[in-house]
Amino acid sequence: MKILLFGVSCVGKSTVGEILAKKLGYKYFDLDDEVKKYFNTTIDSFVNTGWLYDRDMKRGEVLRNIIHHNDDLVLAVTPVYYITGIKRYIQSPDFLRIELYDSPENIFERIIYTDENDEVYDNEEYKQSHRKELIREIKKDITCYGAKYKSIGMSGRFNINGDSAEAAADRLITEYNLKGGLQVKIVFNSELF
Repeated sequence: MKILLFGVSCVGKSTVGEILAKKLGYKYFDLDDEVKKYFNTTIDSFVNTGWLYDRDMKRGEVLRNIIHHNDDLVLAVTPVYYITGIKRYIQSPDFLRIELYDSPENIFERIIYTDENDEVYDNEEYKQSHRKELIREIKKDITCYGAKYKSIGMSGRFNINGDSAEAAADRLITEYNLKGGLQVKIVFNSELF
């Protein structure tokens, strides 16, 4: 099965996706990381070069390559505005397409900053001083990308609801009746008692 996690930036796709893949025994991919490798670039350089349409088509090329060469996987999908770049590759019934969402306030708390080399740095003072504007932008992104994701035909929407990534991954497994490492773990633990 191919599980694709969609959602706005900082909703938790990468963190939840990595944990989910580990629990299921699936391969994990982050589209941003794969774009960096494929085009030998930084995300900062990638997003600041060319037109958005061209970048989304390039993301589609990388996504196609990942899903074509892998079976059981979890893929954290970068927000893609021009859905045509990926839509034709992810319409198969063996894809589970889930939009992760949360409140704008919870997403705001997860915001991180990176420099031109994609290194994370702390800018809490800036973040807090621009709280209202950032939350307003998050709300716009939720509305904009939510409409785009509907056009793909999501298998469902999943509310992170401020949970930890671990708890969210566990709830995804339960709510979508996924099989994998967690279910084996439960059987193994019941044998001990």
